[in-house]
Amino acid sequence: MGAGRTARYNGGVDGIEYCDFIDAEPPPRELGGTAKRYVRVMSTYFWLGMMIFFVTLPGALVAVIVPRVDTVVWAIGMAGLTVWLARATARKRRRLRLVAIEGVQAPARVVDAHELVVRRGLLARTRVTLVLEVEGRRVTCRSWAGDFEGLTRGHWMRVLTHGEVPELVIPVASVT
Repeated sequence: MGAGRTARYNGGVDGIEYCDFIDAEPPPRELGGTAKRYVRVMSTYFWLGMMIFFVTLPGALVAVIVPRVDTVVWAIGMAGLTVWLARATARKRRRLRLVAIEGVQAPARVVDAHELVVRRGLLARTRVTLVLEVEGRRVTCRSWAGDFEGLTRGHWMRVLTHGEVPELVIPVASVT
């Protein structure tokens, strides 16, 4: 966040300047377009599709063409791994939606921030990894959106937390 993108939030901790500038509505809230994109990006079905099209389907085809024990066992194992990956992705999406819809705002202090610049030809993207301290525990957040560039140790921001998912936080600026 740049210097002009700060706002005061007096909900609970007076006098702390937060680096986010958009408020999330009180829970339960509806998932808007940005929040839906956030859930999609943070728990993508891309790798599941890659697994199905490049591992599971070819493995099943090989097991049908060459019906040996090892090819059939491998195909069944890959199908099981694909089912596990689908369930894990769906579970992560459910947890993200739970925090985004029913989570409460909490102050978070940036303990550490790292920026990784990835270049492909003339294009460059930056992934920001934040280690946040929220309610006495440390949590890691990553963003490719560019909304946390420039954050350093000691900055404060608001995040959404939920008691059922204590290890998952969603930065408010990325949700609204």
